[in-house]
Amino acid sequence: MARGGEWETLKADLKKAYQRMDKLFHENPIWNEAAIGGALSIVVHTAYHLGEIRQALCVLR
Repeated sequence: MARGGEWETLKADLKKAYQRMDKLFHENPIWNEAAIGGALSIVVHTAYHLGEIRQALCVLR
């Protein structure tokens, strides 16, 4: 389990990743089938991991 500064680093890294994806989604000039499929894959994969984190937090409490 991350502690103190580690936790802050993890949160900062997550925020940076979110900002990269947000920029990609908003600035992508071509939305074809492949781009939409890739974007959906990112969203679904992220939702899965956030669900896993939520489950872990419930166990820790």
